[in-house]
Amino acid sequence: REWRRFCYFWPFGEGCLIEDVTCRENGSWFPYQELTYQSTGYSGLYPGSATMQFMAYYNEDGGLYLATHDKDAYLKSFEYYADREGICLELRVYTDGAKETYIMNFEIVLGVFDGDWYDAAEIYRSRMEKNSHSLPEKLFENKRIPQWYSDSPVVALYPVRGKKIVADQTNLEELSEYALSLKDVKPESGRQEYLESVVN
Repeated sequence: REWRRFCYFWPFGEGCLIEDVTCRENGSWFPYQELTYQSTGYSGLYPGSATMQFMAYYNEDGGLYLATHDKDAYLKSFEYYADREGICLELRVYTDGAKETYIMNFEIVLGVFDGDWYDAAEIYRSRMEKNSHSLPEKLFENKRIPQWYSDSPVVALYPVRGKKIVADQTNLEELSEYALSLKDVKPESGRQEYLESVVN
């Protein structure tokens, strides 16, 4: 089927890239269940097991972006399931606290984009960084961080799936060259050897 050429980004955990949308129904991997109170397992509940407020469905020709740009992080669910025609994207906004009238104070965004999950994440990130009052202060802007923290040789590695590993067009070859070019790292520290083993 034509829809099998698509990938789906689900905001569960740190984000899941799903290449076969039937995997939940055809395997033992947490089949879709309508989210009700009390949650009975893994689901796209935000804030909670889902850590972002967007989904993306795309292939090499472009993608569909579905998100809530909600700076107050109200309760929602982001789910998907396969059907005969392809995939159903499900976005629910819970209004349990409303007494008589509910007025939504954020946008639900449906649009198209070029690229992959990384490009969809950049749309979401750009919007949230400009409009969210709940994001923590960036380390380089935080005047309360002591100088020793900036001077310490901290290396953080976080592997992601895709070709855009560190920034924009960085690839694994460039990351490997970087690890191998660390001339000032003392061999006895083990750091260079560790980095080499990670990227190779």
